[in-house]
Amino acid sequence: MQPLLSVALPLFHGRRGLLLPFRTPIHTVVGAPIPVQRNPRPSRAQVAELHALYVERLTQLFEEHKARYGVPEDRHLLFT
Repeated sequence: MQPLLSVALPLFHGRRGLLLPFRTPIHTVVGAPIPVQRNPRPSRAQVAELHALYVERLTQLFEEHKARYGVPEDRHLLFT
């Protein structure tokens, strides 16, 4: 088909052969709020401290709820 039209046509792959994505469940878990003091000009240390707390709480949430959603016990959250 490409030589005839001089253009490559995309192959559709999804539900009913269209661009609709396949249905997959999405699970959302909400944790406790992290208290933050409003500061119009935070220092790098303050940002780094809050980021570390956020990553810690996110990892904790993942570890607490992973079994409920079929994630193996030996699988851990990895940030890159």
